[in-house]
Amino acid sequence: MRSGLVAAVLLASSSVAAQSRPDLRVSVSDDTVEVGDSIRFSLQATSTDEMPTDPDPGALRGFTVRGRTLSPVTSISIINGVRQDRRGLTATWMIEARQPGTFVLGPPSVALGAERFAGRTVNVRVVPAGHAPPRLWGTPPAPMFPFSPFDPWKGFGPDVDEPQEPVVPTEPSLALEAPRGRTAFLHAMLDKAQAVVGEQVTFTVLIYVDGTTVELTDVHEASASDFVRKSLLEDETNTKPLGFGSVGGRPWSVRLVRKWALFPLKAGELTVGPMALTLAKPRSTHDPRRTSETLKVFVTEPPMAGRPPGYGVGDVGKLEISAEVAPKDIEEGGAVAVTAKLTGTGNLPSVLVPPSRAGVDWLEPQVTSKLRALPDGRYGGERNFAFVVRVNKPGDMDLGELALSYWDPDDRVYGTARAPLGKVHVRAVPGKRAERGPELLEGLPPLRAQRAGVPTAGRQWTDAPWFWFGLGASPMAFAVFAGGRTAVRGVRRRWLERAESPLRELSRRRSAAKSACVKGDLGDADASVVRALESASVVFLGVNIRGALGDQIAAKLRASGCASEVAEAVQGILRESLDARFSGGALERSAVRDRWERAEKAMTAMARQARSVRKGSAE
Repeated sequence: MRSGLVAAVLLASSSVAAQSRPDLRVSVSDDTVEVGDSIRFSLQATSTDEMPTDPDPGALRGFTVRGRTLSPVTSISIINGVRQDRRGLTATWMIEARQPGTFVLGPPSVALGAERFAGRTVNVRVVPAGHAPPRLWGTPPAPMFPFSPFDPWKGFGPDVDEPQEPVVPTEPSLALEAPRGRTAFLHAMLDKAQAVVGEQVTFTVLIYVDGTTVELTDVHEASASDFVRKSLLEDETNTKPLGFGSVGGRPWSVRLVRKWALFPLKAGELTVGPMALTLAKPRSTHDPRRTSETLKVFVTEPPMAGRPPGYGVGDVGKLEISAEVAPKDIEEGGAVAVTAKLTGTGNLPSVLVPPSRAGVDWLEPQVTSKLRALPDGRYGGERNFAFVVRVNKPGDMDLGELALSYWDPDDRVYGTARAPLGKVHVRAVPGKRAERGPELLEGLPPLRAQRAGVPTAGRQWTDAPWFWFGLGASPMAFAVFAGGRTAVRGVRRRWLERAESPLRELSRRRSAAKSACVKGDLGDADASVVRALESASVVFLGVNIRGALGDQIAAKLRASGCASEVAEAVQGILRESLDARFSGGALERSAVRDRWERAEKAMTAMARQARSVRKGSAE
C-alpha cells in the first residue's frame, strides 16, 4: 500500500512538471457580505518551472482595494534520487464592498516568464447593512503544498507527536513586516497618495498592542493645517477593536484610534504630522512615548480641460440639488420661499449662487447642515438653503435654476447639479409702482403738443463790455490757472504720500476691523483682522507674512526679532480665522470678537517692541 501511494505521488508530480501552465486556485473568504464589509480575495499559483510574479486581481467592480499581501513559497523534494522544485505565490487582496448587488470578481492572473495566465472568476453578492448571514472566522486556508517533501505520509493521519497551538485569526490588511516599538506602537496611513483640491483623503491611526491592553494618556493630535478636518468616528475618546494583525510573524491586537476625512485647501505636497501619546502603564522600562508616521500627499487642481464655467476649486464629490418654491401665485412686490437641498459626498459647499433675473431680488439664505460619516467611509450628507425671493415685476416670472458644478474624483469627470425653479405668476397691483429701477433717458424735456415759431435773434453777447474785459484778462487767467494747478498737484502728491504710508494703511485696517466687530459683520470682521495683522507685521517688524501658511508665520515673525509668545499668538489667530472662513459653519460673534481683542494685544506688543528697537539704535 505504501509503495502504491508513493508511486501515485511521483506520477502526479511528473504530470505537473510536464505542464507549462501554472496551477491557479482562486477563493474568497465570503460570498455574501454587507456594504462596508471587507473580504479576502486570494490567488494561489504554483509552478514547477519559474516563480510566478506580478499578481493582478482583475476587475473588482463594486469593491475598493484596502490592502494586499504576497507570500512566496519555494519547495525542493528529492525522492529516490529524483529532485523536484516547486515554486508558489499566494496573493491576497483585502477588498471592501461599496454598493449592493451581485458582482463578478476577476479573473486574477500572474505572470510566468513572458506569458500571463488567468484563473477563474468568482461571484460575490453584496447586501445592505444588517442583511448578511453570520460570518465564519478563523477557518485556516487550504495548504498550497499538501505533501511534505520530507514526510510524504504527513496529512494521512493525526500528528500525535506535535502539540496543537490555538490559531489566532489575523486580518491580512492589518499585517506589518516589523513592529515600530515595544509593547505597543502607533501606525498611521492615508488611503491615497494623490488627490485634487477638495477631494477627501482618509487619515487612519491604529494602535498595535502586543498582549493585553494599555492605557493611553497625554494625546497630541496629528497636525493638518493645510486641510479641512472632519472626524469619521462618533466617539474619539475610546478606541475601536479591529481584530488581530500579523506583525513580524506574530499576532498583535489592533484598535482604531483616529479616522479623519481630510480635504486639501491648496495644491502642492501637503504634510500630515504625526500623532503622539503616552502609555500610562507600560510593561517595560523603555520610553512610554509613542508617535505615528509623518505622511505626505501630493495635491493638484482638477484639470482645466472640460472645466465648466463657474466651477469653484474645492467643489469635489458627487452632488445633487433639489428645490421647492412656494407659493406660485403672488402680488407684485410680494415674496416667495425657495428651499434648496444640496446632498452628496465630500465637504459640501456652503454657498449657492442664485440666478440673476431683472425684477427679482434674492435675500441672504439661512443655511443648515447635516453632515456626518457615511456607511461607505466617506464624509457627506446634506445642506439646506432657505431663500426669500422678492418679485417686483408683474407677469409670469421664470426664476431660472440653481446650478453647481463639481469634480467627480471617482469617474474623473466634471458634473453639474441642477434644480429648475419654474415660473411664478405675479399679479399687478393697480396704483402701485413696482421698484423697477430708474427710467431710461430721464431728464428729457416734455413732448411738444403743437408747433412753435423760430425764436427771434436778440442782442449778441459780443456786444457786452464784459466780453472785451474777459478777452483781455484771459492771459492773466491762464497764468493764475497754471500756477494754481501746479500748487494743487503738489498738495495732492503730498497727501497721497501720507495716505499711502504703511502706518496710515495700518490705521485704516484697524479701524475697519473694529467697525466690523461692532456692527456684527462677522465674515468681514475675520477678514479685516487678518489684514490688520499682516499690515502690523510690515510696519513694526518689517516682515510680510501674507501668503505664509502653518508654522511659517511664527517662524518669519521670530526671525524678524518678534517675541515667541507674540509670534505664536499671531499664528493662532490667523489659523483660527482661516478655519472659520472655510469650515462652512456659522460664525460666532463671541469668537470673532475674542480674536480681534487678541489681535489688538499682539499689535500693541509689536509696536512696543519696535519702539524699544528704535530707542536702542538711537542710544
